[in-house]
Amino acid sequence: MQTIIIISTDPRIAAVKEQIQPLVIAKISISPDFETGLAAIFRKMPEAVFLQQKINGIRAERVTRHVRSLLQSNSPVFIHLGSDAANDLEGIDSDSVIDLALPVDQLVDAFKTQIRKIPLIRWKELAPRKTVGA
Repeated sequence: MQTIIIISTDPRIAAVKEQIQPLVIAKISISPDFETGLAAIFRKMPEAVFLQQKINGIRAERVTRHVRSLLQSNSPVFIHLGSDAANDLEGIDSDSVIDLALPVDQLVDAFKTQIRKIPLIRWKELAPRKTVGA
């Protein structure tokens, strides 16, 4: 099964998951720290990992580099969740960045945009509507 892992302590991430999960044919999991997030990455081998830029003093770049060095060509797509502060995003090792300071509706849209860029993640098709009298 396709998997997306989000490693974040931001409470709004639950709302992001609730809005996107019904739209994709992938299991979205949230991990509250890098330790459980790393275990989930190696257990589930996700197509994409969204990582909060910094959790408990650990920077996401370290986690990204570690996973990429171990999985190499089998590494997932990494999208960092940072702020628009220049020092927070400078020199990051990720495939893309989402500004975690966005309002929830814009945050959901940013996640959707990034997920759409990942060819292995499929979106659920809407069932065709039946017309009355047809």
